[in-house]
Amino acid sequence: MLAGIATLPACRRNWALGSSRDGGGDAESDIPLVGNLDLQKLLGGAVQGPQVVADESVTVAPHAWRGPGFTLPSPRSVHIVADGKDHTEKGFRLYVMTSEELAQFEKRKPFKDVPSFEGLKVHSLDKTDTLAAGTWCVVVFNSENSTRAMVVHLRIVVGAT
Repeated sequence: MLAGIATLPACRRNWALGSSRDGGGDAESDIPLVGNLDLQKLLGGAVQGPQVVADESVTVAPHAWRGPGFTLPSPRSVHIVADGKDHTEKGFRLYVMTSEELAQFEKRKPFKDVPSFEGLKVHSLDKTDTLAAGTWCVVVFNSENSTRAMVVHLRIVVGAT
């Protein structure tokens, strides 16, 4: 496995819960939130310092979710900052979960997220914790707004080994 971090296309969807995987979003939802990062190639070897996985404003339709994913080759410190920009007066939810748990979330079945990153009805969030090696998805869920799309600025920084 690479010493760096790779993004995960499966976590970049933008669709309403309960819709089908293939038909839930518009054409823009298929555009990656974050480009694929080949940090090994970019840095010519091991990652030397913290790496920004995402630094984007995401637009999330009512009762839909969107967010990037990433794969960690070893346990790493992860810092997530989410800041509501537009139509977040009622708050939003943020979860960090494995790709397996994301499948449960998509089916509206019970799922397990990382409690230290969980934000329920938040307007902003700034949290840091260590995640194990594996594939992780960050879910920004427009859970409280039934009529308007919201905009949330999301920044994810993964620490070096």
